Amino acid sequence: MNEREMLIRELERLEPQYNPEMRAVTQPFSSPGYHTTLTPEIGSVHSTRTAAYYALALLDSEVERYRERAFAVLERLVAAQDTDPERKTFGIWSWFYEEPLEKMSPPDWNWADFIGKPLILTLKRHGAALPEALRASVEQAVRNACQAIIRRNVGPHYTNIAIMGAFVTLVAGEWFGDAETEAYGLARLNRFHEYTTENGTFQEFNSPTYTTVAIEELSSIYTETGSPIAKRLAAELLDVAWAIVADRFHPRTGQWSGPHARAYSELMTPSVLSFLQHALAGRAAWLAEDEFRYHTMWYGNRIRCPERFVPSFFEPRTETLVQPLLVEAGGPRRYAITHSTEEYSLGTFTHGDLWNQRRSLLAYVATAQGPVYMRLRALHDGYDYTGAWLLAAQRENRVLFGVHLCTDGGDRHPNLHLIQDGTIAASDLRLRFELGGAVGAVEADWPPSREAAPPRCVGRIGEQPFEIDLAETAFGDHAIRYDIVRENGTIGIDVILYEGEATSIPLAALGRAVVAGQLALGGAALPYVATSTAEACTLETRSAGEGDAGGAAAMRIVLPTRPAPIRDLVAGSLAETRPTEATR
Repeated sequence: MNEREMLIRELERLEPQYNPEMRAVTQPFSSPGYHTTLTPEIGSVHSTRTAAYYALALLDSEVERYRERAFAVLERLVAAQDTDPERKTFGIWSWFYEEPLEKMSPPDWNWADFIGKPLILTLKRHGAALPEALRASVEQAVRNACQAIIRRNVGPHYTNIAIMGAFVTLVAGEWFGDAETEAYGLARLNRFHEYTTENGTFQEFNSPTYTTVAIEELSSIYTETGSPIAKRLAAELLDVAWAIVADRFHPRTGQWSGPHARAYSELMTPSVLSFLQHALAGRAAWLAEDEFRYHTMWYGNRIRCPERFVPSFFEPRTETLVQPLLVEAGGPRRYAITHSTEEYSLGTFTHGDLWNQRRSLLAYVATAQGPVYMRLRALHDGYDYTGAWLLAAQRENRVLFGVHLCTDGGDRHPNLHLIQDGTIAASDLRLRFELGGAVGAVEADWPPSREAAPPRCVGRIGEQPFEIDLAETAFGDHAIRYDIVRENGTIGIDVILYEGEATSIPLAALGRAVVAGQLALGGAALPYVATSTAEACTLETRSAGEGDAGGAAAMRIVLPTRPAPIRDLVAGSLAETRPTEATR
């Protein structure tokens, strides 16, 4: 099946969802829990971004009966843009036609980039076919979007938007003959290239969602620009992006190994698998034809995995990858560590928050029933708590970890939903090692502890044993409970810090609040020493000759135990792993 046939098939799949009155595709409502004030009770919605993609796809199909529909979709879409240059939201759209910009909390300025892209492609590919008035409206909408992008001027740390904004302004500037906008787009791409080259990776490191977006957007630049300089920069950045994916793809489980800077699911989604299968050009068949999801924005865009990276998607390997990550000026160096064997992978960040889009400690294990993931979460009344901070030292299949609490920063979101006055209201607060996927292959239990012995969970995922050995657990004066919770197709290995009546918890007043221990996957935990003071907790594995029969290199973490501002927690933390020849 060629790409045009796949495009038409996708349009046929969407046909029952098209609402001619709304001039948009009807979709079930979903959201990440911020920006929109709509709730699931609304049922179905009509997305402006989907409308932009849909209009371009209708015209790309070259099916005559779709042309008038495309014009109708575009007319409503351009009319929904904020066109008042005096407003902060000039040049952007709301997420949904059901919710105007002024109702959003807050509006999402990324929509200038997300909708500007399909609109400039519409002009490039089909501008001559548009009615004159509509063409003028689309041109003005693109110019407005470019101005919004330039006003906002996102830095190179915001990976996908830095690239997408460069595409919109560069390609639109070329198309309109607007030298100033074109120069901005090229300078933005060059700035992102310099930033990435200097740091060796993307800020949104190893994200199944955003690394694939980066590849798609860089491929779009390479495909659409007429600038040789922009083509060279895009090609070099594509090599960086594909190396991230290929190095961390785990062939046996078919999963994208962690840790993930941003993700929306644990197991690979059909959309990401479809993207990789498409980019591998027939070499992979993870999805059957009826499961494969062709994204209409791939049409006309040459998205291909470079040949040298292809074997990594199919050949098992045992290795440890250590990737230095970007840090704020004066901050401690962070690392992403990924250890893989044929049967499993385990990845951690040395420190960072536990936001619901973060996968700061993440493992995948192959079983006869299918892949199983293990993810560390902190839950505040059932929702991921960003104010919990992880510190981790990993060597191969073992991790010394500590989780402590900040008094500032995010609650549900790092920026949009903040902890107020160092206090949270909660009826439940817990740390959870969550297992999902083929959970029928999982066994887990908290055996009764001997007197004075630390709590310890033991279990098995398929053929792989695991242990979670806790050295320190404290949450002020609250009694801590341990449980195994099975719900929503997952298994939670829970450390329950607080449960009861909803109450305000001034975090700094707790005194000591910490959970620290060791996770071992595929083998027994290493002997280690834990020492505590009123201010800090230190965990250190024994070096060879001190009880470590395997001769593994030492790991050490030191973390403050009292809730404090993020800056103080990070400054007072230490995570060390002695390097080995297996590390690269």
